[in-house]
Amino acid sequence: DPATWQRPYSHSLIAILVERGPEQGTDTDYLKSMDNEGRRFSTKWLYKTMPNGETVKRDWLTYSRHKGSVFYFSCLLFGKYNLRPPKLSDPDRGFSNWKKLNPKINEHENSQEHRNSYIHWKELERRLNSGHVITSELEKNIQSEKNKWRKILKAVINAILYCAENNLALRGSSNDIDDSNCGVFLKTIKLIAKHDPEIRCHVEAIKIPGRHISYFSNIIQNEVISLLAHEVKKIIISEIHKAKYFSISFDCTPDTAHKEQMTQIIRYVKVTQNEKCSIEERFIDFIETKQKTDEGLAQDILNKLQADNLDIQNCRAQCYDNGANMAGKYKGVQARIIEVNKLAYFIPCSSHSLNLVGVHAASVSPEMMTFFGIVQSLFVFFSSSPDRWDILMSHVTVSLKKHCDSRWSSKKQAISAVYKELPNIFKALEDLTQIRKNEETYSGAKNFLKQIKNFHFICSLVVWNNILEEIDNVDVLLQKKTITVSIASKLIESLKNIINTIRNEKFPNFLQESIDLAKSLDIDPVFKESRKRKTKKQFDYEASDESANLNEKFRVAYLEAIDTIIEQLNWRFEKLRKVSEDFEFLSGSNIVSMDENILSKFCMDLVDKYAADLNGPEFLSEVLSAKKLFPPLNENFKEMDHLEILQLIHDFDLIPNYKNMETAYRIYLTIPVTSASAERSFSKLKLVKNYLRSAMGQERLSNLSILAIEYEITQLLNLEKIIDNFASLKARKVKLT
Repeated sequence: DPATWQRPYSHSLIAILVERGPEQGTDTDYLKSMDNEGRRFSTKWLYKTMPNGETVKRDWLTYSRHKGSVFYFSCLLFGKYNLRPPKLSDPDRGFSNWKKLNPKINEHENSQEHRNSYIHWKELERRLNSGHVITSELEKNIQSEKNKWRKILKAVINAILYCAENNLALRGSSNDIDDSNCGVFLKTIKLIAKHDPEIRCHVEAIKIPGRHISYFSNIIQNEVISLLAHEVKKIIISEIHKAKYFSISFDCTPDTAHKEQMTQIIRYVKVTQNEKCSIEERFIDFIETKQKTDEGLAQDILNKLQADNLDIQNCRAQCYDNGANMAGKYKGVQARIIEVNKLAYFIPCSSHSLNLVGVHAASVSPEMMTFFGIVQSLFVFFSSSPDRWDILMSHVTVSLKKHCDSRWSSKKQAISAVYKELPNIFKALEDLTQIRKNEETYSGAKNFLKQIKNFHFICSLVVWNNILEEIDNVDVLLQKKTITVSIASKLIESLKNIINTIRNEKFPNFLQESIDLAKSLDIDPVFKESRKRKTKKQFDYEASDESANLNEKFRVAYLEAIDTIIEQLNWRFEKLRKVSEDFEFLSGSNIVSMDENILSKFCMDLVDKYAADLNGPEFLSEVLSAKKLFPPLNENFKEMDHLEILQLIHDFDLIPNYKNMETAYRIYLTIPVTSASAERSFSKLKLVKNYLRSAMGQERLSNLSILAIEYEITQLLNLEKIIDNFASLKARKVKLT
């Protein structure tokens, strides 16, 4: 647009404009040019009609969309006038007196000045097109101009990436770069400018009044964010297509604007160019959904996969939490997805299932519920008052933690903190009773001392601290992105064995530990009832057995909780165990040790389930061959898990002869164990769209989230390619390529 060209015109700018040629606005209706009398510019003036009826295009005439006027392209760039330039080449106004355009345009195009500038234009155009008649100085200036703008744009991209990766709001309340409220993005640009002279010159230039190209505007920010996010998503989708098989995990949560956000996680096996195999769980999008029913959610999921060009028939597993609308056996989302693809087996989120195991065990008896209630109330008592919290922190090194049913690991942290700091908590409560600052604090501290300074509470604390530590160790491992069904199944079996050992052997040890702890705190190590039950003593009875009965009562409650844990572990992880059994024969130890007949049975059973993916006879032949030929390839083959054997096949380039085995390993490793990656994306959602940014649009939210969550890919983006894409997206005011 000639109205936006910055004067004086540099050699490089003239060369760039000549390369592009004049813009005549033939794709517009010229409404901007309409004057008070209803006249406006028309395409008829772009052509000159000769006496013989032939037409000649006025290629020198250029239209300004901004001004709604016309300019003389070559006179603007090459005209030399002693007096004021004619209006057709006036760089400020152009010409818009349409009533007089006919005589003026004929007069101007027949002038000598017009012909001179036109010749200069066409001569330079021919030289630029030929590519080898340009002077070295002009060529250097053109390249220098391009490099300058690419460098500025690279600084813009890096500033945006810095903000996105650190979940920072880009904009402030002002767009003035010198304003203290200009926002993190512009302040980052100012920081870069302090260490880069070229960026500093650009920042200083845009402060001068007038029209300037800065590339710092909100519109440019959104364009760049969109390009970056699109490139990250494109890389992920490309990897999924290459992997072929994938699994899905979707979950929902409300955001700060009270919109229901559904996160999309895809798991697949990635094989790099150097044949390095890895398990990936990638975030794709946040999708705003208004659906609550299983049917509506399932349709949203299928529509999103189709939009991403992901074939649902290549999905080999789905993982959700245990909510009825997602995990329902007959009408849940998982059931509706299986109706579309029967090979998309459902695996309940193991971490969520383990959480439910603990929740049920903790609520199995009133005694257990009371114990956890005391621990929670203790935290609330101290945390609700800064003065109480200060007194607590003056005694303890580990602060008290709150717990909730939806996050079982929080219970472990809460119990562990009380267990480690119990003597110091006593001291803090005793200090509060002596200070007598107010009645609420005094009575509360007195009440808590009574509740926790007894043997029953100490025994419960010791028992649950040990149980929760074992559960939490497994829970942490289950939430790893790279965990496989095989490892998860073994972890659950190991946990069951540990819990069984605790049930059958550890109670005397826990009781002794409780007695020792009680004695160290000057607490009588005897179970007491809050209201002593009176029993009739027979004439010849030696002594009362009430304490022994209380001891047995606690043991029964303790065993009941542990039995609940074991029972829940058995049925909640049944599907995980079955999937593990289907593929476990492909581990190194089983391939080596299993009889060929047993291996053959497992092979054919797996082929029956995955007939669309595996060739039965070939698969059996490959497994039996691997039994003999794979161990010599690696002396530790017997200890290898499924991912390591897949890597072995790729390391030795054995795919042509073991393609069915390679496919089976990829399918197995694609099956997810938990939906923890979905939960992690929700944590990022709360940082990206916090209460100060609650008006953020859906596209911007999703784009910023993928840049923050998939930062490993973001850091590897080719910024030169991003700039090229930015330049090709639409016509730019400066030349970047």
